[in-house]
Amino acid sequence: MSFFSRLFKSDPVDTLKKAFHQKQYAEVLSRAQAFDLDELEESLRQEVETMMATAGDALAGINFEEGEAFLRAGDRERAADHFVLASAQVKSELLREKIQEGLKSTRIETSSATLSAPGLSSSCVGSCCPPATSGGAPDDSELPPEEEFELILAGYPMEWAEKYIDMVPPFFDGFLHSHRGDSDKALTLFQQVAVDSRTAIFFFERGSTYGRLGETEKALADLRRCLELEPQSLMALETLIHLEKSANQVDQAERRLQGLLKNGFDLAFCHGHLALIHAAKQSLDRALEHGVEAVRAGSKEPEVIFLTASLLESRDRLEEAEILLGKLQGGGCGGVNIPLAEFWLRHGKNSDKALESFKKASAHEPQNLKWAFRMAEAYLAKGWKREGEAILNKLLQSGDLDSQLVEKGRLYLSRGEQNSEK
Repeated sequence: MSFFSRLFKSDPVDTLKKAFHQKQYAEVLSRAQAFDLDELEESLRQEVETMMATAGDALAGINFEEGEAFLRAGDRERAADHFVLASAQVKSELLREKIQEGLKSTRIETSSATLSAPGLSSSCVGSCCPPATSGGAPDDSELPPEEEFELILAGYPMEWAEKYIDMVPPFFDGFLHSHRGDSDKALTLFQQVAVDSRTAIFFFERGSTYGRLGETEKALADLRRCLELEPQSLMALETLIHLEKSANQVDQAERRLQGLLKNGFDLAFCHGHLALIHAAKQSLDRALEHGVEAVRAGSKEPEVIFLTASLLESRDRLEEAEILLGKLQGGGCGGVNIPLAEFWLRHGKNSDKALESFKKASAHEPQNLKWAFRMAEAYLAKGWKREGEAILNKLLQSGDLDSQLVEKGRLYLSRGEQNSEK
């Protein structure tokens, strides 16, 4: 979920850097949220923000490509799921625009959607139509309210989204204002909803809105009330657990998950979140145990798969790590996902396939010089010294390459010169 930042107990910056250098991007994002950026020195804050941005874009790129693949296959619902996840991770404006275009494609191609805004019809035109919201849409809104409503719900699980049909007007208005970022206005509208109309989705949306405003106790109260009414809602559970983490109530979140686990509730969900919690607490052995169990239970969550694969790799369980990375979505058109390609590069395997993935990543995001650097590494791994060194020299001369890659690039060139002299 994108509603809350994931703040845990403080982790050392060195640990974050190590995860970043090993391309464990999901772990980077999880660990980075443990820092209060305002309390860090300016140079360190910028470094953490840069790592977060790079990690976010890497994960967003994977989900964007998978969304495109599902869209080409005609599966608009799963395409929308991946685009929404990508939009929560992305930092690059260029990639963000592509993701938004992808989301619009899922909406445009869905002509028979069953979810509609209350009191509105897709065939309603002219002055006979009732106003979409009592508060009115902002002047700069790009979409009509009913389409905005459907676009938001495209990112919700279908069984949860169906509960939003026939929302009462104040709740509908508050829902749109909340998702536009106008939380204060949303709360004012939510207060107008009659007590007997306050269902599980009401408490979920109001709790999420309180969470965005940093009113943690009110948010927790609403989300817990939501779960009293809908105890099987994964969406509400995940939001509550993230909020409990951000409120330094990690132990409570862990107890909640353990209780659910004992009752046989969604093993992939419970083990996956327990893996993330233990990783944040540096209990890496237990994180790995839960991660493996989550995958066995069918978890498809990128964070869980990244974390588990990285922990397996750190323990030299390379075959298991490789198989797990292969489960990640992405690549398309015969390619492989970037994390698997980078794994292969680190371990001297399948350099041809890895190269193709880096070429695709560079084509999607040409301003990110990391992909060109990866291409150079793949060429060198293939033994194509001239091609690899030509790219490295060009990147080093540009002056725009990340300082760590500059150091690594110079090392590659130095080794090449030493080999030539022998």
